[in-house]
Amino acid sequence: AQKRSGDPAWFRDSTHGAPGAKFGAQVNFYNPESILMRKYLCRYCAHIYDESLGDPDSGIAPGTRYEDIPDDWCCPECGAAKSDYDLIEE
Repeated sequence: AQKRSGDPAWFRDSTHGAPGAKFGAQVNFYNPESILMRKYLCRYCAHIYDESLGDPDSGIAPGTRYEDIPDDWCCPECGAAKSDYDLIEE
C-alpha cells in the first residue's frame, strides 16, 4: 500500500502498537493482518484456539478475537467451556 503524503508523520510511519499487542510491537496499519493474533490453550486437552485460524467447523471465522467468540462456544476436542482456555504468552 502506498503512503499518502497528507498524513502526519506518525501515521505514515505506521509502526505504533495496537490494542492487545505486546509493548513495542511493530504494527503496519496499512495492513490490518499485521496486528498480532493471540493463541489460547485448553486446560484439559491442550487444544489451541488460534485467532488467526478461528474455528471454521464451529462457525468461528479466521481472525475472530477470543473475546468475540460466543460464551457458549466450547473446545472442539474435549467440550471444555470457553472459560477453560488460557492465553499463551509468547
